[in-house]
Amino acid sequence: DYIKAELELKNAIQIDPEYADAYFLLGRIALEKKDFQGAYKMFNQTTTLDPENLDARINLGKLLLAGRALDKAAEQTDLILAKDPASIDGRLLKSSIHFMKKEIGQGEAILSDMYKEGITQPELYIMLSSAARLKKQDALSLMYLNEGLEKNPDHISTLLALARLEASSNNFDKVEEYLGRTIELEPEKSLYKINLAKILLSQKKVEQTEEILSRMLASDAEEKTRIDAANLWLSAKMTEKAEQLMKEGIALNQDSFDFRLYLAEL
Repeated sequence: DYIKAELELKNAIQIDPEYADAYFLLGRIALEKKDFQGAYKMFNQTTTLDPENLDARINLGKLLLAGRALDKAAEQTDLILAKDPASIDGRLLKSSIHFMKKEIGQGEAILSDMYKEGITQPELYIMLSSAARLKKQDALSLMYLNEGLEKNPDHISTLLALARLEASSNNFDKVEEYLGRTIELEPEKSLYKINLAKILLSQKKVEQTEEILSRMLASDAEEKTRIDAANLWLSAKMTEKAEQLMKEGIALNQDSFDFRLYLAEL
């Protein structure tokens, strides 16, 4: 319960304004809520109060990298590696910064050293795969991802990376397999079901597409989700199926303006 935890942590800070761990935990909660500005503020305050908190610095570095503040991200990385030269997250972050700066050789050298050390962090394999693709070494890229999945069989990002790579080679059976596994692992995520439905429909597997969309709508009542499903049918020029979804949506929610507008514009 994020609301309750947030309230308790803020109360703790009122009692002790220098309680660094409370700021760190608030930063983690902000990340979960995708409040990246709030997360940055909390992690920054954590490091101000506790400069030795490397987890906070790693999170700061990732946020700065995402914002393309590469020099500031590098400052955090240098502080992390000065304290812990073997830090896996710190080294991955440093490699990412090199890649963002187009310093491919330096970034790749860090990854290569980590791979030789036997590190099995899933992000390492994903980054090695991306580096191989930059050099158009698709077989090597696939090898790294398969090895990463072998070591980390339930890692969602690895499964999605494999699905994207196989899709680029039109290996749709494999794409279905990997997206199917992501749905098994996180059945509440509608995006995975929509992506799988797109692949199925592109292969003219209409019944399977209907099945996956039906499962998605049974677990996700958001209007946007139903509209996304209808748009998928429209993209395949199956207007009657899009119309059916909107009529079913209106039956479930008589007050829906969006569904009625969608129907009127068909």
